[in-house]
Amino acid sequence: MKLDEIFRNQKADERAAWRETAIGSYGMAASAVKEATEVGERVLADGGNAVDAIIAIQFALAAVERMDTGIGASGFITIYDSERNETKVINGHSQAPAAVNPELFLDEEGNVVPFLKRSTKAAAVGIPGIMKAMELAHERYGTMPLERLINPAIELADGEYEVKFLWDQAIKFNHFRLGEEAKKVFMPDGVPLVEGDTVTQQDLANTLRIIREEGFCVRL
Repeated sequence: MKLDEIFRNQKADERAAWRETAIGSYGMAASAVKEATEVGERVLADGGNAVDAIIAIQFALAAVERMDTGIGASGFITIYDSERNETKVINGHSQAPAAVNPELFLDEEGNVVPFLKRSTKAAAVGIPGIMKAMELAHERYGTMPLERLINPAIELADGEYEVKFLWDQAIKFNHFRLGEEAKKVFMPDGVPLVEGDTVTQQDLANTLRIIREEGFCVRL
């Protein structure tokens, strides 16, 4: 069955009527956030390949979905090379720091520390791997310079971005995980941002500028 036949046979789900359907012949971009997807679409429209689009989207997500992903995230990048008929997977999953030991999350009596307490400690932070994964993917398969791929994310972070429903909910239910500096951005004057508010992420924009100048895995 051809693709156009498959699309014609799809049954519309009224509960998901708000979703958009797109069809492309050269390539497609997808992410959880419209603005990040549009960044990937522009990369493809400008002649970039799938890896370029992935990298640009991931940087953009740092600005528009930072509660779930971003430059401190982990993940895997799966790349299919149609010319060689090869599939490659780049492992960018987080790793535990070298000093981690089996007793890290046990109290003095040997009991497991409650999840809320242990998950908000600095000791719970893994070493993010997504930047190294993107660096390797860019070196081997990318066609566009880093500057072109990261600039849209800088623009998103620099501008006034409208808080979406997921941001609203993430702040509402996880505000206790925010440090003092993060609270200045997402809970100005102690008031959590809600859907429809706008936020400017100047510190993130400045961090992305440093990455643009010094490379993916710069020591910040």
